[in-house]
Amino acid sequence: MSKIEVDTIEPQSGTTVTLGASGDTFSVPSGAILGGAGTFNLSSGTVTLNSSMKNTPAFAAFVASNRGPFSQGILTDIPFESEKFDTDNAFDGTTFTVPETGKYYFSCCVRVEGLVVDTYYQIRITTGTTAVATIGTNGFNDTTPFFMLNNSIISSESAGSTIKVQIYQSGTGTSYVHTESYFCGMKLIGA
Repeated sequence: MSKIEVDTIEPQSGTTVTLGASGDTFSVPSGAILGGAGTFNLSSGTVTLNSSMKNTPAFAAFVASNRGPFSQGILTDIPFESEKFDTDNAFDGTTFTVPETGKYYFSCCVRVEGLVVDTYYQIRITTGTTAVATIGTNGFNDTTPFFMLNNSIISSESAGSTIKVQIYQSGTGTSYVHTESYFCGMKLIGA
């Protein structure tokens, strides 16, 4: 193997320097830094990120069929059985179990129909038994056909923590969660 030691490489003519040929691999050893003040144009190439540079684990799921009615005065888990994706098989249809410690972003949108007049509704994203994000309503009149509550949070989670979405309704009735509802989350890089 040959070794070239230089401080600067400039093109002999024009403005392009070509390194290697198609199929060649260039590696940057541990501890070395590949940097520059210019622009890296990667539009015609492929960049492979290592696992610490991806927003994974990640998942997204939807309510497969209308869910309800719900019991009065208690928090009820909402099942999201129709998975769009689940990179680490960490979502079981109701609960996301954190595979690795880090900061995570979670979001949900819950559409509730069959509203009960003067009933309070609450949607929360929970970690274990602790509510980490809660949003609620202050009741409806008889002309409101449905509502959608959106909720999101960024939180530090330990491996093994469980995250889920729950609904609470203060009155009795036949309210249900519609199939337009979703729950998703991902680990944040660089946080």
